[in-house]
Order: sequence, then structure tokens, then C-alpha cells
Amino acid sequence: MNAYPPNRYLTHFLLATSLLLVGPAAQSQAAPPSEQTHSAGHQVHFSTTTSERVDNDEVELHFQHTAQAASGEAVMQQINQAMQQALSLLKPHTELELQTRNYRVYPVYNKQRLITHWQGQQSLLITTHNLPGLAEILSKIEPHLNYQGMRFQVSQQRYQQQLATLTQRALARYRQQAQQIARSFDAEHFQIL
Repeated sequence: MNAYPPNRYLTHFLLATSLLLVGPAAQSQAAPPSEQTHSAGHQVHFSTTTSERVDNDEVELHFQHTAQAASGEAVMQQINQAMQQALSLLKPHTELELQTRNYRVYPVYNKQRLITHWQGQQSLLITTHNLPGLAEILSKIEPHLNYQGMRFQVSQQRYQQQLATLTQRALARYRQQAQQIARSFDAEHFQIL
């Protein structure tokens, strides 16, 4: 577990608008391009797509503890004890983001609608950007919690950075394409509609 898996997250940004191409004949009118009516030029519709593959940089690990006992209080004690032991083992690892969730305790009924016993569960979500040493961490908490699964993803911070970069790249590409279209129609200006 020294590297993230090869799966990648594809980010893309799409712009789609119309241009009003204003040629030399329309320029003989006194109004500047921004004030001319749509009938003074030709409308062209096009879109621009920019995409990039982004490596996963975050992993989420899901653990759960389930318990059953004769009373709801006994179930809560079992769950709380197991979760507290797991959290105390993970506390020194400051690179881990820990979140408990889905705490439930509920009765189990028989056919006569009488409570036979109580069950409960609580989940722990561990998020990290640092994979080295993760196997050792997992082995520490597995006696207390059951492993449920692992999910690799792009972190929110990296996603926002990539989105900002792609937005700038898409806008630059859009402007370049708009200028090329305008030149192809011998238009001196273009206006985004």
C-alpha cells in the first residue's frame, strides 16, 4: 500500500455560448460593438471543452462495530467501549481525519411482537492523504471495529484547485476560438451573447 491505485478522476469544464460577429459594414454605423443590435451581424454557436485526468490523492476507510445484548443500555456500552478503544489508538495519528456516524440502537422483535433482544451499530470514517503505514494502523483497530471498505477519491482541495485551473484554460481556449471564428468571417469584433 505505498501508492494510490491507477484509477483517476476526470474533471472537465464546458462553455457554450453564442457570438455576434460584427463586420466592417456594420462598423460604419456609429454605435460601438457592445451597443449594436443582434441584426447588425451574424450569430455563431459553439462550445469549448477542457479536460484533464487528476490522480486520486485521498482515501476513505469505513469501519463499523455492531453489537447485540438483552438490553439497549448493554448494546450502547459495547459500542461505546469498542469505538473509544479504536479512537484512542488512532488519536496519535494526526494525519487522519476521524468521523463517527450512523449510531443506532434498536429492538429486535419476535413473531408475537415482543422484544427478544437489542442490536446496535456505529460507523467510523477515516480519511487520509498519507498511505504509508496505513496497514499498520488498520491492524491496530481491527480487533475493535469491522472493516467495511475503502474508497479512493480526489480531495476537495485538489478538486477546487484543478477546477480553477481548468476554468482559466477553458476561458482562454474559448476566447482564442472566438477570435479565430471572427477572423474566418472577416469580422473585426465579436460579442458574447
